[in-house]
Amino acid sequence: MSKSIFMSVVLAGMLLGAGAAARAANPELQTFQQRLSALSQGQAAQAAPQALAEARAALEAMSKAAPGSPEYALQKDRFESKSREAELLAQAAEDAGRVQALTQRRDALLGELQQLQARRAELQDRIARRRQEMAQRLELNEEIERQRRARLEAESRLAQLALEKQRMEAGLNALLSRAAQVQDDSEGKHLRLDGAALFRGQQMTAAGQRQVQSLVALVRALPDRRYTVRVAPEQPGTEAVAEARAQALAQALIKYGLPAEVVDSAVEAGLPAGQVEVLMRSAPGAGGT
Repeated sequence: MSKSIFMSVVLAGMLLGAGAAARAANPELQTFQQRLSALSQGQAAQAAPQALAEARAALEAMSKAAPGSPEYALQKDRFESKSREAELLAQAAEDAGRVQALTQRRDALLGELQQLQARRAELQDRIARRRQEMAQRLELNEEIERQRRARLEAESRLAQLALEKQRMEAGLNALLSRAAQVQDDSEGKHLRLDGAALFRGQQMTAAGQRQVQSLVALVRALPDRRYTVRVAPEQPGTEAVAEARAQALAQALIKYGLPAEVVDSAVEAGLPAGQVEVLMRSAPGAGGT
């Protein structure tokens, strides 16, 4: 081995050792390392591999920077942002899995209920045909009663599932409220954003880009959804500005992870002046909000 190669190996080893020593000497780095390890062993490992990789890179850069330096502060902010993104993605994935499981359970119970209703109709037909056979009439009436109880039990279970779904929707709204104001109505979920913070003229601000990125991180794991960007003109004659803003916001949603085929935009004169929102609704043929 030449002297130059030997010195390069020694220098690399010293740098690696310095990074480990920095983490050992800096309690904040130790805390961040523990947080990253916990995320890597949980749901985030599958739901947010890219965010974890970027958080890991930021932590490594922190260990090489001097505490209190601009580079250290920059990498700390980056670590906090990416680890938070990983936590939100993991939570969204877990919630989406629960919603899917509840939907499957609901569909199974609806199938059972349809079978029970068909059976009940069949029994009623038998009663009409055997009206004069008193002994058999009693037997059939007893069977109808058993089916009625089974139907009531199934309806009760469906009601419980509906309550569980309401709780899940409340939890989803709580998550979404971190990135937008949420309002539900017959159209779907209205995710209202601060137009003044999102745009300068027709262009999106850096803060607006970050807000959209956070919103997409929360909703892109939800199945079977469509999204319509709706922007109202601030005053008569600014429809072109509103249209440009709607298109810019739609492109940002696509840029940060939503499929282009589920995103569209519109200028909505019926909204309050200057209002910006994303209408989230179920895709045709899908359940849920």
